Amino acid sequence: MFRRYLGGLLASALVAGVPTFALAQGQDEDEGLSFEADALFVFQGETDLQNNSGKFSANRAFASVGAEMPLGERASVEFEAGFGGTDYDFSGVSGFALANELGWVRQNEISLRFSYSASDRLEVFLEPGMSLDGESGADSGDSTTSNLIGGFTWQFSPRLIIGPAVGFFENLEGDDDIIPILLVDWQINDRLSLSTARGLAA
Repeated sequence: MFRRYLGGLLASALVAGVPTFALAQGQDEDEGLSFEADALFVFQGETDLQNNSGKFSANRAFASVGAEMPLGERASVEFEAGFGGTDYDFSGVSGFALANELGWVRQNEISLRFSYSASDRLEVFLEPGMSLDGESGADSGDSTTSNLIGGFTWQFSPRLIIGPAVGFFENLEGDDDIIPILLVDWQINDRLSLSTARGLAA
C-alpha cells in the first residue's frame, strides 16, 4: 500500500511546477569536457487525496552534478548524478497507517545521456538511468527503479529549440509508466529564457 501511495504522490508533486536554477558551469577548452551543477525546488500546496479522506502537501529539493564529453564532431555522452528528496505532510488521513510516519523520502539517481546531431538543426538523444527512492531505512533492493528517456529536438531558429520525447519509468509497484515529454529551450532575449528541465524534472 505504501508504494501505491508514494508513486502517486511523487507524480503529483512533480506536476506542481519545477523551477530549475543553474548553479555553476565550467569547461575545459582543450579537451572539450564541460561540467554543470543544478538545483531545483518544487512546492505543492495542500491537496485532497483521491479515494481517501484527508489532505497532504509536499516540498521537494534536488541537486545534481554532471560532466559532458564530446565523442567526435556530432556525438557526445553526459554523466549526471543527483541527490535530494521530498518532504510530505499529511493531515486528516484515514486508512493509510504510514501517514503519520512518512516524512522525508530520499531520491538519488544516476543517468547517462547519449546525444547525436543528425544535422545542424536535428539532435537525437537517449538517456538511461537508475533511481533510489525510499523513506529513511528502506531496503535499497526495494527502492531501486530504472528509467529510459528518448526523443529528439529541432532548432527552429537560433533562439528556439523544441522537441518531443517519451519516458519509460519503472515505478515502485514494479509496473511501468510511459510519460510523454515536451522539451523547450527558448531564448526570449539576451537576459530572459524559458526552458523545460531534463530527465525526472521534465
